[in-house]
Amino acid sequence: MRSASRNRKAKAPPQSLAEMAYEKIRTRILRGEFGLGESLPRRQLALELGLSIQPVTEALQRLEAEGLVESEPRVGTRVRIPSIEDIRGTVVLRAALESQAARLFVMTATNARREEIRRLASEVDEQWRLAAFATGQERRDLTYRAQELHHQFHLRLAEYAGCDALRKAIELNLTSVWIHHLFLGDLLPPPGFHDRLAEAVVGQDPMAADEAVREHVQHGLDRTMERLSPYLKWDQSRLPQLSARSRGIESSERGSGPKS
Repeated sequence: MRSASRNRKAKAPPQSLAEMAYEKIRTRILRGEFGLGESLPRRQLALELGLSIQPVTEALQRLEAEGLVESEPRVGTRVRIPSIEDIRGTVVLRAALESQAARLFVMTATNARREEIRRLASEVDEQWRLAAFATGQERRDLTYRAQELHHQFHLRLAEYAGCDALRKAIELNLTSVWIHHLFLGDLLPPPGFHDRLAEAVVGQDPMAADEAVREHVQHGLDRTMERLSPYLKWDQSRLPQLSARSRGIESSERGSGPKS
């Protein structure tokens, strides 16, 4: 009897209709099924999901708060198109947040957690390798799985830093990173990209881990900007200036810190 009672208590609460709509719409955005700037008519979404408009509206409001969609009067809701400052800001913020998480991880992680980070890094790189050799729908599916593992790897590192506020901030930032990566297309990370990061992070030098994370998150900014440029409304001559400024910021930050 007591065992049955414990089992009932252990059951997760039923998912609300708004939560269900949120998860399904979010997944379709992260899979790239809804493109940048694509309209998201509430009635159509409600019909596709077999729900009323109210939970769909609540789901879209939550997605808007997270920066995945945007709404305009008399225009409606669409998948949000990142601005030049959104992309740059995501990179700068990610470098700051994840480098702090890496330093904390180095100072506090157990051997078991270090081994887990190594394992997750290898899984991410292997999934990207599989995606690189696939085509069509298989490639899209493998790429989505690689993004899931990528998200899990960085979030686990944040979790093991031991600061929940930092973990939550990194989780929100990683969703923006995922959106930007969706439109990199065939520009996959180089082989062993996450293995190399993991080796720096599981070591004993907090500043070496900091440096490795900053270099890791800076990777691909120029290519991201180039791939997203058709969706953005800016002066193309600003692209080289943006990339140069970002590299200058990272270099000055590393140069002003303690030497490892």
